[in-house]
Amino acid sequence: MKTTTLEIGLKLVVDGDIRIITALNGRWVKLDDDSNISRTTAIAAHAEYLEDAAILGDELNTTSEDAQIASVPVGYVGPMLALRERLAAGAYSRAVNGQPCCGDAIAIKLGTLTPAQVIRACVIAMNLPANPYTHLNIGQQSMNLRNKLRGCMKRGEFGMGVVIEAVEVVEEQDADAKREAAVLASELAIQAEIA
Repeated sequence: MKTTTLEIGLKLVVDGDIRIITALNGRWVKLDDDSNISRTTAIAAHAEYLEDAAILGDELNTTSEDAQIASVPVGYVGPMLALRERLAAGAYSRAVNGQPCCGDAIAIKLGTLTPAQVIRACVIAMNLPANPYTHLNIGQQSMNLRNKLRGCMKRGEFGMGVVIEAVEVVEEQDADAKREAAVLASELAIQAEIA
């Protein structure tokens, strides 16, 4: 199966008519007749155009550029393209932990933590009995809990001070665990020397 990238000016066959892409917007492709189709449909329509061009030749006014575009792999065409495009446009920056950061106070404060620490901090801040998202992967858990935390703050259930305290508690817990591990390791080393 040949794949293609979508570009403005690319020719497609839609409902038997030749159409040209005039704009790309997230998951949607705008055509010269002002209609919108999905990226997946546009890729299939371009493939149909190329098949027709191979049969009809010059009747469809194909160019060597069309053939070159058809050989370029598509890559990812899902809904996260909008995030990638917004990240490239500068709407997001990278937090200290490398995650995309929208720049709000929550993202900046939690951006210093690992996803596992973010999960613990959110559970502490919202005073949840347990993490309700354990069935998801760690990144999805972190994202959902951060969004839930933002909702609580928008509703006025608590302020940023609670989030800051939760982050400090998580950092203290991790520092205590590291100290305990170091003490245990030194005790084991002493016992190994004695034996």
